[in-house]
Amino acid sequence: MGWRRDLLLYVGVAAFASMMGVIASQAWRAQNARPVVEHVAQGLVRGDKLVVFATSTCRVCADARTWLDGLGIDYVEKTIDTSPLSRQLARQLGVDIVPTFVFGTVRINGFSKPDLERLTGIGEPTAAGRARVPGESHRAHKTF
Repeated sequence: MGWRRDLLLYVGVAAFASMMGVIASQAWRAQNARPVVEHVAQGLVRGDKLVVFATSTCRVCADARTWLDGLGIDYVEKTIDTSPLSRQLARQLGVDIVPTFVFGTVRINGFSKPDLERLTGIGEPTAAGRARVPGESHRAHKTF
C-alpha cells in the first residue's frame, strides 16, 4: 500500500513541476518577445526602399517575397544565410527573426500583411481619392 502512495506523490510532484516549467517558460517568452512593429534608432537606408532580412530556406520568407513581388513593391533583400555582409548588418541591427522588414526607422518583425500594408501605403487612398494600386510610386514614412 505504501508504494501506491509514493507513486501518487511522485506523479503529483512531477505534474506540479511540469506545470511550473510551462508557466516559467511562457513568462520568459513574454518578457523577451520582440514587438511586431518597432522603431529603430537609425534608419537602414533613407527610407525610399523596403529592406527585407530573410534566409534562403525560410518558407515564410518565400511567402513574403511572393506577396511583395505580386504587389509590385520594390525592396532590397538581405539574405543572411548566404551573405556574410548581410549577416553582419543583421547582427548590428539586432535582427533575430526572419523575415524582418525595415523601412526608414520602422522595423516589422515577422510577416504581418496589415503592418506592411500600412508601412508601404498599399490600399490607402491617394490625394485623388482612389486607392493606391500596386506599382504606383509612393513614399511611406508612417508612424504607427
